[in-house]
Amino acid sequence: ELSAALQHLIERNASQAEECSQLKARLQEETANVVRARKAAFAQFFASEPQDGFKDCEVGDWSTGPCSKPCADSEGHPGQQVMTRSVVTKPDTSTLPGRLSAACPATEQTVQCNDIPCPVDCEMTEWSEWAGCSRQCGAGEQYRTRTPRRIGLHGGRSLGGA
Repeated sequence: ELSAALQHLIERNASQAEECSQLKARLQEETANVVRARKAAFAQFFASEPQDGFKDCEVGDWSTGPCSKPCADSEGHPGQQVMTRSVVTKPDTSTLPGRLSAACPATEQTVQCNDIPCPVDCEMTEWSEWAGCSRQCGAGEQYRTRTPRRIGLHGGRSLGGA
């Protein structure tokens, strides 16, 4: 059961990585188109201003903090993780091109993490009372029983005789 869940996570991760890569390429192309259009519009309407004044905000890569939980709780709620990045270059808003440059995006965001279910150990009921003896006299047998109250899930301990 654990290896099937792990395989599912690996496949989901690969699928999401591919989607993310495609989205990143699309966004980079759209950004380049916006920059070209902005420069053309600026040149047309503000011919007296220097054309190299655009300095869009640049931010660094995301850094991830620790996840608040090692796994999703019994209600399926995953952990939370704060991601941060720093501003590398800020636009100079004292110039017209600087005021028309792209502002800085968010430098902090919270995302879900560790959304796999936590292991659940098997839990047994208490032992029953001893059953009556199988013989009235000499070498009889008695027994008692108990049943699973909860079975082991997601890599938790399974049923045992203890």
